[in-house]
Amino acid sequence: MEKEKKQPKSDVKYTAPALEKGLDIIELLSKEPDGLRLKDIGGKLEKSVSEIFRMVSVLERRDYLSFDPSTDQYSLSLKLFEVAFDNMPVNSLARSAGAIMEKLAQETGQPCYLAMAYKNQAMVIQQKDAPLDWLICARLGARFDLEVCCPGKLMLAYQDTPCDKDEEFARIRKQGYMQMNSPFLTGVEEIAFPIFDRLDQVTASLVINYINHPGSEQICDIQHAISKGQLAAIRISDKIKVS
Repeated sequence: MEKEKKQPKSDVKYTAPALEKGLDIIELLSKEPDGLRLKDIGGKLEKSVSEIFRMVSVLERRDYLSFDPSTDQYSLSLKLFEVAFDNMPVNSLARSAGAIMEKLAQETGQPCYLAMAYKNQAMVIQQKDAPLDWLICARLGARFDLEVCCPGKLMLAYQDTPCDKDEEFARIRKQGYMQMNSPFLTGVEEIAFPIFDRLDQVTASLVINYINHPGSEQICDIQHAISKGQLAAIRISDKIKVS
């Protein structure tokens, strides 16, 4: 899960300037959730508007970029996520977990999501809402720092690389799940469970966003939610191993 290192320019054998320009635009906008105007894209990439105009136009036509005429800003669409989701391992895992997660949300009255490790982040590839009139859940495609979020810490605990958090990670593995206050939402507890593949390696994490509801809207307490989450994670793992 180490950060990807860029190849030194002196070692690059082949170049494709137009492709690299398009990738630079996509990578820039991935860090700009509010979008950027054309001249701002050029400024940040140290290129003129005329140099990037055609590339931006093609990316918009191919639905990789969205254009907001009210602000003249370009932003990333969900096309990249759709392309990644079509990747068989991700697609298969998300489909295998869907019905089980739906049942978990119904039985606990709590939203849940499934995350996979991608480089140094946890990316949401499936989510199910609680059966309530208002919703709180991570959106599909959302990415969180592995060392900060609950599913990230759980997945790090199961990797083989030694680190200065070995004692904490050993406790997580012994317990079989990770429980912590959400670093993103006040009043929400996150509970993450490991999903194992055919080689018994942790390939993903199932997460319950546990919220204390007033009165009759509380379907089950947190201990029952943990038990149901553990069972759901086992079922997803078993389904993956035979698929």
